[in-house]
Amino acid sequence: MRKNHPIKTALALGLSVTMGSAVLVPAMAQEDLFSGETVNTPKPVKQSVSINIPSLTSGSVWTALNDLEAQAQPNTVPSPGKPGMTAEQAAEAERKAEPARKAAAEKAARERAEAERRAAEQRAAAEKAAREKAEAERKAAEAAAKKAAAEKAAAEKAAREKAAAERKAADEAARKAAAEKAAAEKAAREKAEAERKEAERKAAEARALAEKEARELPVKTKLKVEEPMIGMPNPFEEVATQDEAAAIAGFTLAAPDSIPGHPQKTIQAISGELIQVDYSNGTDNDILIRKAKGTEDISGDYTVYPETRTIYVGNTKVTVKGRAGGVNCATWTQDGFSYALLDTQKPIPMDEARDLIRHIS
Repeated sequence: MRKNHPIKTALALGLSVTMGSAVLVPAMAQEDLFSGETVNTPKPVKQSVSINIPSLTSGSVWTALNDLEAQAQPNTVPSPGKPGMTAEQAAEAERKAEPARKAAAEKAARERAEAERRAAEQRAAAEKAAREKAEAERKAAEAAAKKAAAEKAAAEKAAREKAAAERKAADEAARKAAAEKAAAEKAAREKAEAERKEAERKAAEARALAEKEARELPVKTKLKVEEPMIGMPNPFEEVATQDEAAAIAGFTLAAPDSIPGHPQKTIQAISGELIQVDYSNGTDNDILIRKAKGTEDISGDYTVYPETRTIYVGNTKVTVKGRAGGVNCATWTQDGFSYALLDTQKPIPMDEARDLIRHIS
């Protein structure tokens, strides 16, 4: 259906005002009074409205238009909640307001969404901060636990190392003590063995000498020139000087010219074998000095004395036998010769014996 536009109607009304006459304005439907689209609402009965406006001025045009609009809608029904509006007007107003409402609703929705987004972001930030704080606290707790564990491990390691060091030191001390004990026991065994062997050697030598003496002509402790036995020549030659004795024996003997308390001196020699010097006091108490080639005991004294020991005179090792700390028999070897110092009747004091030995060679 063809519509009358409100603007056109208003122009026609303005023309009538200008002409100063009454104008017939056709009755208009609701959609003619409000520009827009066709709505499916019943239309009122059309009628003509005559407005006499002989004295309208141009300034009263809008007032006339309003009056015209009011007359053109005689069957108005107030819209619920909107006084003075018909249902059609309310519907149209609702229709026209719909975009604004939709826009407002969309805006509100967008604002609400934005607010929710911001709230979500804030929640997310708070949750992130909480997570980061929890993570930091967890890491701090782990670091503290690791530090405590490391300190505990270090303490346990130090304790183990200390215990190991102490155990090692104790083991080392025990090994050292055991080694010293073993060494001492070994030394004692070796000493005992050496002493046993030495005793056996000496016993064997004594037996050998005894057997030799039994086979050969006995030599008395105090040897002097004696009448030869019938049928046996005397091996000793008595001489006046030690040089003569050296010529007979083939070697020299250095001995004291005299010994206090023993003024008499007798020198004898056996060809190529032995020299002896006898110092006498005119009784049976003689001091005898002998020297012979070899390393055998040439003392001829087989008396068992209560005291036997080894002494050193300079670098010479001397075996001494006797009684009461004195020397009855002293024997030693040096440079391939055997020596003997004898006083079988009276022990020579140890100091005097040492002094005599130093002057014998």
